[in-house]
Amino acid sequence: MCQIFGVNSLHPIAPNYLLRGFFCRGGGTSDHKDGWGIAYRAEDGQPHLKVYASSAFRCRHAHLLAGGSTRSRNLMAHIRKATVGAVEDANSHPFTRTLWGKRFFFAHNGDLKDFAPDIDGRFHTFGNTDSEQAFASIFTRLVARFGDTAPPLSAMFEALKELSTDIARHGTFNFILTVDDFMFVHATTDLHWAAHTPDTAGVHLIDCNEHVDTRALHCEGERFVIVATHPITEGHDWQRFDKGELALFHAGRRLTHADDMDAEWRHDALPIPAVSA
Repeated sequence: MCQIFGVNSLHPIAPNYLLRGFFCRGGGTSDHKDGWGIAYRAEDGQPHLKVYASSAFRCRHAHLLAGGSTRSRNLMAHIRKATVGAVEDANSHPFTRTLWGKRFFFAHNGDLKDFAPDIDGRFHTFGNTDSEQAFASIFTRLVARFGDTAPPLSAMFEALKELSTDIARHGTFNFILTVDDFMFVHATTDLHWAAHTPDTAGVHLIDCNEHVDTRALHCEGERFVIVATHPITEGHDWQRFDKGELALFHAGRRLTHADDMDAEWRHDALPIPAVSA
């Protein structure tokens, strides 16, 4: 199966070393070599998506990203081990759709069996993966429930929890879904998260066998959350999500109360203009 990765932070950060560790698994330390992609919201609020049907470990574009200075508050990446669908760009994650004037991104790790959902024409799939079908199904059902007006964030959270539980009946459904500076994460099997706190002095990249002095890379007081299929560092306190757990992260922290969710949603409610992938 595939692997997913995400970073959600208080300030725009350049998670180069974390990407470097994750991309090692895309054909280096593991056989997830059938495609890779990245989606992020830049400092100016503009969304970006890049997908390739190649090994991240051997792709110069991945190396440029992992060695560059791209800064973001909300970023996800994916490395693919093909199970459903050919090895091609259209089947590489993340996927994107626009809803309620906002650009959403989605990446999935797992396999869904006997899954043939009804999909609204505006969310039609471009590839032939079960993952993109699941993404389109979620949007179809969100529109059926809420129409063309964005609901309160807490209502969306509860709807996603219900929809994710239903889709997970068909198999493994670990995913990351981002919009604006929000990151939804759902787990059914292996999926972990860790909080990078200001007192984190340094970490060891498991797959690269490399030590990183994080104090030299991040602002004083910086906080962010890392999500990964399997821990990519030693030095962070990784926690495993429970089966069926849905989490929501914003500004490098986890939102747990409905009032907090709705306040943050209103604060961050500027629409993102649609751009081509």
